[in-house]
Amino acid sequence: MKGLLRKINNNKTKPMFKKIFSWTLNLCMAYIFLNFFFFHEFSIANLVKTKYEHRKLKQEVSKVNIENLKLQKENVQLNNDPKALERIAREKYGMHKQNEKVYRFYSDEDN
Repeated sequence: MKGLLRKINNNKTKPMFKKIFSWTLNLCMAYIFLNFFFFHEFSIANLVKTKYEHRKLKQEVSKVNIENLKLQKENVQLNNDPKALERIAREKYGMHKQNEKVYRFYSDEDN
């Protein structure tokens, strides 16, 4: 009789052990999957974020390059053309020649 009860109990515990083992294995695999694809250093979320930052930095570099070209052109112009130097001195710094009157006109947008 005792042998029969042991067989019945063993048959019940084996499927329960398989269920627990299966659930544990599935949870571990899900944790590894989520960790690798979402929370890891090389995850998909970080990849998307890095691509966005790369695109943004490329745009910023192109703007800086355009500004750099403008400044280089202005530098060459100021070094080679005295009239350009005079124009910048008058416009930006308000300089004028001796005995010269300067008239400034303001629009409504400037005020």
